Amino acid sequence: MNRSVEFGDEEGWLAKTRINDVIKHLYGLQKVAFEGPCQELRPMALMLSARAKWNSWKKVGNMTPVEAMEQYITFLSHIVPPGWKTTLLHHVISTDQCKEEQVKPDVKKTDGVDSGD
Repeated sequence: MNRSVEFGDEEGWLAKTRINDVIKHLYGLQKVAFEGPCQELRPMALMLSARAKWNSWKKVGNMTPVEAMEQYITFLSHIVPPGWKTTLLHHVISTDQCKEEQVKPDVKKTDGVDSGD
């Protein structure tokens, strides 16, 4: 259950980082970027998910939303492999082509005018 991020780590530290830690860090940055520094009360200990999210948000600290956005983008640019856009686009195009080849509706286009036949 200790899944690690396997791509884009130039220094090698990311290969040893658990994927959940990466997600939590990105969540904290996203919360600061959209809502500002954490000013909410800490959730009860029994609310595990809410508490983990709160901890991630609080851990980011007092930075401006602009700084959080910049750190979010910088962080992702270091862990996402180069060419991901090309790979994603190729996957979408391939999927769309498969759908078009499998389902070819037999519908005649009309302009909505009765031809009188």
